[in-house]
Amino acid sequence: MFVLLTLEVVGQKQDIEILQEQNENITTLVAQNNSESKKIKVNLFLETQGYKVTPPPPYEVVLEPLTKAEIVKLIVKPNEPQSLGYRISYTTLSGGPITLEANVPAEEVKQKLAESPIIIFTKNTCAKCAFAKKKMTEMGMDYKELPLETAANSDLMWSALFNEGFTDKTIGTPIFAIKGKLAYNIADIDAFINGLK
Repeated sequence: MFVLLTLEVVGQKQDIEILQEQNENITTLVAQNNSESKKIKVNLFLETQGYKVTPPPPYEVVLEPLTKAEIVKLIVKPNEPQSLGYRISYTTLSGGPITLEANVPAEEVKQKLAESPIIIFTKNTCAKCAFAKKKMTEMGMDYKELPLETAANSDLMWSALFNEGFTDKTIGTPIFAIKGKLAYNIADIDAFINGLK
C-alpha cells in the first residue's frame, strides 16, 4: 500500500495538527487545535484512491481552543491500491490575529493569470457562474475556467486576492481575471460580460 501525505498550512504551523486514527480498514482524519486561546476554522483538501470517503466534501470544521474534531473517515476498498494525500489551510476566527496569507508565490500567481486573457474562477453550485459561462460561449469569447472545487485553483484565487490586499474571508463567485486583473463581487454579470467584448 502506497500512502502519500502532504500537509500545507496557512498560519502558525503549531496551532493545528491533523491526526490519523487507524481502526482495522478505517482511517479517520481528525483536526486538533493546540492553541490555548484561538478559535480556528480548518479546511481540508483531500485526494484519495482506493477508499470509500464519508462524508463527501467540502471538509470544514471550526475548533475551539484545545479541542479536536473528526473530519472524514476513509474506508479501504478491497483489492484496490490505496493512496491518500491531503493539505489544509486554516484561519484564526478569534483570540488572535486573522490569518490571511497568500499560499502561492506572487510571481507564480502572475504567471498563471497570464495564461489566458480571460480566466473565470467558478463553483459548480453557482448559478451566476453557469450564466457567465453560457453567455461568454454564446458570444464566442474564449476563456479558461478554473473550478474552485480543485484545491490548487482555490489557492491560486485566494493568493491573487490577498496579493491585491483583499481582507475579507468570503467572496461571491464567479471571480474573473481579465488580462491578469481581478474582478469580483460583480453585481450585474450580464453588463460586465457585455463590457468585455
